[in-house]
Amino acid sequence: QHETRASGLWINESMLNHSCTPNCSWSHTADQIFIRTKKPIQKDEELCIVYSSCENSHEERMETFQNWTKKGVGFKCLCDYCHLLRTRDDLRKLANEVDNAYTEAARAVSMHGTKMGTAADMAMPSSRRKVILNAFCDLPLRLQHTPLARLHVLEGSSLAMHNDPAGALKSYQQAAKIGYEVRGAGIWEYFLDMWRIVGSAMA
Repeated sequence: QHETRASGLWINESMLNHSCTPNCSWSHTADQIFIRTKKPIQKDEELCIVYSSCENSHEERMETFQNWTKKGVGFKCLCDYCHLLRTRDDLRKLANEVDNAYTEAARAVSMHGTKMGTAADMAMPSSRRKVILNAFCDLPLRLQHTPLARLHVLEGSSLAMHNDPAGALKSYQQAAKIGYEVRGAGIWEYFLDMWRIVGSAMA
């Protein structure tokens, strides 16, 4: 059985830069490429797409970009989120701490069958979660980015386990709002985020 593969180069569209909070997405059908805006565009705002998934950690994206052309040859992301983490080392360390805790909790769920609420408390205690949430709470949602969405998932899972469904739902909603602000898209994408988050938390 033969597999057909093809590639294409669209000159104008290839000039679109990366942003960790993109305002556009792309797709293609046959030899046509489509660029769609994902959120309201302000006058003189640059159109950007994402080169590396926003679900990857900041450190993973930076490593990808540093070796974009070949090992040691790449670029530095200049988006607002990366600028924030470059200039606020305290927030960068907290974001990494959350990513590590979320990875640890997800591993406990997938490899050992641990309930997400239990895994969340094991990976990061409630008191520490609240400290980190407070450190980011005054930032726009798009600059809270994936680490804070994940932190809200951990918090919501813990609250659900401790019989606080209202608090859990509030945390899940906040996680979905952050994801929506980071990736854009429409209201349907927001509800998809909610379903994904609640579903994973119930694991």
